[in-house]
Amino acid sequence: MGRPSIRDANKIYLTTLLLVLLSTPIIQRFDFYRSVLLAEGLLLLPTVIYAYGARLNLREFLRLEWPGWKLLVLSSIAAVFCYVIATCITASTRMLFAQLGNAPPMLLPPIDSPRQLGMTILIGGLLASIAEEIFFRGYLLRAYEGLGSLRAVILVGFLFGIFHLSLHSLISTAFLGIIMGYLVFRTDSVLAGIAAHFTNNLLAFLVVYFSGTAANTQPGPFDILPLGLLAFISLFFLSRILGNVERRTLPLEIIPRSHRSRGDLLLLVESWPLILSFLIFVTLAYGEVLLVFRRP
Repeated sequence: MGRPSIRDANKIYLTTLLLVLLSTPIIQRFDFYRSVLLAEGLLLLPTVIYAYGARLNLREFLRLEWPGWKLLVLSSIAAVFCYVIATCITASTRMLFAQLGNAPPMLLPPIDSPRQLGMTILIGGLLASIAEEIFFRGYLLRAYEGLGSLRAVILVGFLFGIFHLSLHSLISTAFLGIIMGYLVFRTDSVLAGIAAHFTNNLLAFLVVYFSGTAANTQPGPFDILPLGLLAFISLFFLSRILGNVERRTLPLEIIPRSHRSRGDLLLLVESWPLILSFLIFVTLAYGEVLLVFRRP
């Protein structure tokens, strides 16, 4: 199987980021469900065009292999503990921002009825998970393995965080991306990432639905302390789950970096789309910081 080049992956990442970002004014005109469908469709569009043009074997290219029910269940359980840890990180960041000025708004809309919950789970949960995992843990992870497998998992995790263009959720989103990338790499199946991603989204929607006001609640120090304890406990159980996944999969194969002989200039040329993507994130993050310090 021919692995996509790192240069192509960098360009497609930047193209996809710009496509979704520049379409945001149009996307925001629709309701939550249509906007998610449009955004996820735009996210997949460059990858689909590339795969069609390169005549790739999608099953191998995107790791569309069945890992077995046990590994899918373990991936979902890992996502439960990841959700607790990521929630603690995000809540801590929001509390810090609130102490400095204004906490950033939550992106999840209120869910007022069982029908809305079902639609949100289907579109914002399942379909969004499939699209994002195919792009990040399917295409990008496969391409960046040319840098080495573990490097690829970490890099794609951070690119996943940057793609969400939110400073206060960067660390938590990158953490989730790294864990999901590791699950996909160990199981050699993007379905493990989809299961974990869907579980994470499902928990977020259920919390908003059953708590009612959770989306607008500003966490305080006394809210963070018990959440931090839960996160610490979840980290222990997450390590046990990942260890279980390792025991049920083939020995970890580290793909060596394939560009050691290339000069720094060529690597810089290959990386300029990622540098530009990072600058876009920094610019938007600066705007988010200005909103934090804006006087009410």
